Amino acid sequence: MTGSLHRSELAGKDSPQSSHPITEADVLITEVLASRPARLPDLAAENQALRTLAQHLMDEPQSMLKTLVRLALDLCRADTVGVSLLETTPDGESIFRWVAIAGALESLEQGTTPGNFSPCGTTLACNQPQLYSYPERFFTYLYHPPFPVVEGLLIPLHVNDRPLGTLWIISHTEARRFDAEDQRLMMSLSGFTASALYSLQQLQQTAATALRQSQEFNQQILDSSADCIKVFDLEGRILFMSQPGQALLGIQDITPFLNTFWADFWQGASQQAAIEAIALARAGEVATFQGYRPTLLGEPKWWDSKVSPIRGADGQVERLLCISRDITERRLAEEALRESEAKYRMLFESIDEGFCICEMLFDEDGEPTDYRFLDVNAAFERLTGLEQVIGKTARQLVPNHDTHWFEIFGKVVRTRKPVRVEQQTSAINRWFDVNAFCIGEPPSNQFAALFTNISEAKHIEAERKKVEQERDRFLAVGSDLQVIMSNHGYFQWVSPAFERILGWTPDEMTSVQGTDFLHPDDILASVSESVSLWSGNETFAFENRYRHKDGSYRWLLWRAQPYLEEQVLYAAAVDITDRKQAEVALRQSEEHYRTLFESIDEGFCTIEVLFDADGKPFDHHILQANPAFERQSGIGSPEGKRASDLAPELEQYWNDLYAQVINTGESIRTEVHSDALNRWFDVLVSRVGDAAMRQVAIVFTDISDRKQTEETLRESEQRFRLMADAVPQIVWLTDALGRVEFFNKQWSNYTGVPYEPTTAAEVAASFVHPDDGDRTMEAFNEAQRSGGVFSVEHRIRSATGSYRWFLVRAEPYRNPLTGEIVRWFGASIDIHDRKQAEEALRESESRLRLALES
Repeated sequence: MTGSLHRSELAGKDSPQSSHPITEADVLITEVLASRPARLPDLAAENQALRTLAQHLMDEPQSMLKTLVRLALDLCRADTVGVSLLETTPDGESIFRWVAIAGALESLEQGTTPGNFSPCGTTLACNQPQLYSYPERFFTYLYHPPFPVVEGLLIPLHVNDRPLGTLWIISHTEARRFDAEDQRLMMSLSGFTASALYSLQQLQQTAATALRQSQEFNQQILDSSADCIKVFDLEGRILFMSQPGQALLGIQDITPFLNTFWADFWQGASQQAAIEAIALARAGEVATFQGYRPTLLGEPKWWDSKVSPIRGADGQVERLLCISRDITERRLAEEALRESEAKYRMLFESIDEGFCICEMLFDEDGEPTDYRFLDVNAAFERLTGLEQVIGKTARQLVPNHDTHWFEIFGKVVRTRKPVRVEQQTSAINRWFDVNAFCIGEPPSNQFAALFTNISEAKHIEAERKKVEQERDRFLAVGSDLQVIMSNHGYFQWVSPAFERILGWTPDEMTSVQGTDFLHPDDILASVSESVSLWSGNETFAFENRYRHKDGSYRWLLWRAQPYLEEQVLYAAAVDITDRKQAEVALRQSEEHYRTLFESIDEGFCTIEVLFDADGKPFDHHILQANPAFERQSGIGSPEGKRASDLAPELEQYWNDLYAQVINTGESIRTEVHSDALNRWFDVLVSRVGDAAMRQVAIVFTDISDRKQTEETLRESEQRFRLMADAVPQIVWLTDALGRVEFFNKQWSNYTGVPYEPTTAAEVAASFVHPDDGDRTMEAFNEAQRSGGVFSVEHRIRSATGSYRWFLVRAEPYRNPLTGEIVRWFGASIDIHDRKQAEEALRESESRLRLALES
């Protein structure tokens, strides 16, 4: 309100001249209420007013205050009545808002006064009625020349010691002075008002809380789903996409994709499947398909999509729901399984390890006694020396076969737990490292064994033990991982840190060649480095990847030195996996950012805002801009330049906008026209770093063409309505389902009913003659099914209640892309005079025929 009132130029008018400044006590005259004669109460009018307020609170609680001030205006015979409510502004300032006013000052409704310097503030602080005389002498902002405040009576509004505001009445003439009866009436109304306000606020808070909880619950459901959830219109255009779905597709801003066809995301057979799924869902069915669609960043993705209809209250399909699940890992796993099965046989025949599949044989007491060979690979014969073994038992091939093998394999079959053992077969004098495990279902008693001849390894192990005492030399290296390696390629000793970092025990590390732990891509380089070491060189910084026991790989940085006399290498390594992963992630992030930066259609730039000594923005410096910047803005080569140099007339609005984002940290999206560049822009501004950097990132699009198209569309629609209203016939439009979208003014002129949303069926039931209604809807439904012209003659009720005959004809309008009917354009032509003439002619012919026959 303070913006609607004026500072009094006549402060102190009509008051005694004094040398001291006016105080609030000079304008407060509350004590005179007790001495003034009071008029007689009108209890009947008061009771009627309270009943009216109570009923209004039940029927229309939102407008109860407006009714209150109007009733008080009559009851108190005041010139202006109002309600001021206490509220707090976003910056924490307390104010009073004039939420309802009746009378002379009604135009000031929704104005405000200060909370700590106003009659309302004093009244609430005292919690007693207050009577003011010419308060603008002290509160000068209340001065309003046409209507001086001769007297103002304010009543505090409290509920449970909680201040709500004030109820007040004002007299603008000397003839009207308030008395004790006015105070009593206002106190009566204030009690009702305070209780009603409190109840309304409680209801509003409850409703707001319920709405917020419902929205939060729905959002939690969407955000907790790992799927991509979308809502389409009936043509398959995207109306909504969940945040997790946007993240899956690599979409940072969904806006450019809204109202685009979902099927356009797909290609080839997947696109056709998407189109068919949309058509099925639109027809009320649920459709599913699987298709390939990479993310916006090019990451390959397979999707399992389910499209379902969303029906409205009338049971008709209004929207489509699509849930797409990322099944890339499953598809890759299936493909990997097929490849694995194909490779199994090749691996089975080509591996150096021996492999066999056997059936365990038990005696009648359930004790293992023998096993039969069902299948073996080529390496089996080389490692065991046994030939043509398939179909034969171990005892048939080696009569004095060691019985401990029967016990080992029998336990594997009975417990179905794998086992790995190193055992000697004395009959053929060989050591084997065997990994045995069950295959098939329990009744088959089948197991498989993967084994290698480790006779040489056992010999090497014996040699290794001879050099264990030399470990102490290695401690001088001082690294986490320490090894001694022989010229055979085996670790003779490894430090305990290997088990902590790689998961392998020292025995596991020393039992196989060191290259078995290397990443396949690092074997050649590692062997080459070993050759260099055995030539007498030292290694100071060599990197390779070692396999962890869980199947992952860790990067190690090696330093090594040979001892040629003893034919061993001493080496130490540190784990640098975290550093390598960070380097890879940084490179990928930079590549992704640069690809996006160079390829997006939107203009993009980062700028530094320049502030003057008073902290006000006056210019900005363009730090970086993508190729689309010039196309979208018309400004070329902007990097390193100031905006004032590139566009001297550029509006100050831009500097203020960027400064606001820097100061608040909140992104702003807006559509704005630049007169300097003569373009409309869709702009998203986000802060970079903290406020001290004074930098923002800007993504923008030239939407001038879209704005022009919107203006052209509005003009076209206006021309259509003018043309439709100019013709004498009734002109109408419906959508494909028969929902009426437009009637020209001839409809209202004839029926006496203004246009409001309705349906063809409701029009037929309410305005078409009862004898013609069913026939009309049958013709319209047939036209919808066939796609042909709708034509019918029926009678329509006029505003007077009489019926006149009309010829109704409508043509379907089809979607240019899909060919589907999207609306009907129709006209109803008055043929009543023709129908009457035809009826008169038939009656005349009938009378003539009767005359001739008689």
